[in-house]
Amino acid sequence: MKKIIAFYFILLYNIIFSQNVKIIGIDKNYANDTITFFKYNDLINNEKIVLASTKIDSLGNFYLNFDIENTEFIFTYLGVYKAEMYIEPNKTYTIKLPEKKEKETKDKLNPYFKYTAILIGIEESDKAELNNLIRTFDYYYDDYIAVRFNLIRQSADNKLDSFIISLKKYFKDSENKYFKDYLRYKFYYLDFLSNHKDYLYITQYYYKNQPILYNNVAYMQLFNNLYKDFFFEFGNSKNGKNIYSNIVISKSPAAIKNTMEKEIAFNNDTLNNLIILKGLHDAYSFNYPNLPNYPKPQLNQLTDSLILQLKIPAQNQIAKNITDKFNKKALIYGKELPEIILLNQDSVQTKLSSFKDKYVLINVTMTGCVPCQRDMIQISKYVEKYERQIQFVTIVVNEDFETMKNFVKAKNYEWTFLHYGLNKNILKILDVEAIPKYILLDTYGKIILPSAPPPGEQFIIAFRKILINSK
Repeated sequence: MKKIIAFYFILLYNIIFSQNVKIIGIDKNYANDTITFFKYNDLINNEKIVLASTKIDSLGNFYLNFDIENTEFIFTYLGVYKAEMYIEPNKTYTIKLPEKKEKETKDKLNPYFKYTAILIGIEESDKAELNNLIRTFDYYYDDYIAVRFNLIRQSADNKLDSFIISLKKYFKDSENKYFKDYLRYKFYYLDFLSNHKDYLYITQYYYKNQPILYNNVAYMQLFNNLYKDFFFEFGNSKNGKNIYSNIVISKSPAAIKNTMEKEIAFNNDTLNNLIILKGLHDAYSFNYPNLPNYPKPQLNQLTDSLILQLKIPAQNQIAKNITDKFNKKALIYGKELPEIILLNQDSVQTKLSSFKDKYVLINVTMTGCVPCQRDMIQISKYVEKYERQIQFVTIVVNEDFETMKNFVKAKNYEWTFLHYGLNKNILKILDVEAIPKYILLDTYGKIILPSAPPPGEQFIIAFRKILINSK
């Protein structure tokens, strides 16, 4: 009897708390493609993670289902588009994909290509559906800002108040909580822009005594703008002058909070934790000439302390995501690369770890990329000049091995070329966000420059400094 009761309890629990979402559709133009939806791990780190993926059948039908706990912003990449949508728990969405438009060759080779963001259409939905509400609001809101941005920034827009009133009136009957919060924080952003109000004012009146909306895009967009480089900005204020020593010497979240609480705006412990997390995130990548940076060991210790201390799951996860983002990459100074085996231009398996006793400049490239071709011409000049000091290794990410082989032969290049075919995860392993990418290893095979300058004057300056410091 107890087992039966337990079974029904588990079944009831799953029925109550399982938040099942279904996304379905049909489009023959995408037949046999794969469609993958992503979400961000959180709206501070903004690292994309796979939510669901499926193969579209030969007739263009697709079906995905997954569980969520809260309203989420999700997206998929379709040719030139980043197709976005908002999903709510326990709903089914029949979606309409955009007209198929593949990237041109030049787009595929362009490391700075920007996708066109579009909001996915939801079939058989009314104007009260969340995506339709946001689509309509953004249409008026974005258009207004585009036309009157300079006036807004100069506090000279005499139509702003009436614009806000009219939009509020237009959406006054909406009962969707996510949208109502979205609306509020979009208007708060206008207030921030138009009156040049600083983060202390906005914190005091719009954030301090309000619930934290971790998944609301508008809330977090304003939040990230307010507290960008927070440790530096607040550290330059009268009440925040101890922030740098709190981080570098004390290495204590409690010390940071004590300094923050000198400002009346920062007397909410839960909000302060989130602000500190944002500050830590930005401090890891803070890199401005002639300004003090934050030592990574101290930042690591602060983040680890927060992981142990934070009791709110969403904040604890943000702290863990920060650690994952900045400390689990392969390319960390002083670390050896993971074991990587690739085919060279002579079809011989080659280990990256085999290049030692000289400095090693690795570059990741494509044969059809114009900037890459220019750099390879420069490398060809360096090969003989620096042959006693530097081993040059080029990793080619063209799909076809023969394309690489023929390219090297035609150009008569005389250094090592490797094809990525044996390890197509190489772009992730080497943290390649744009091509060409350069990495410099020392004579022991350890990373000395995770993002080295391309061959040219800046590289020569950097390399000379390394040689001087190594003596």
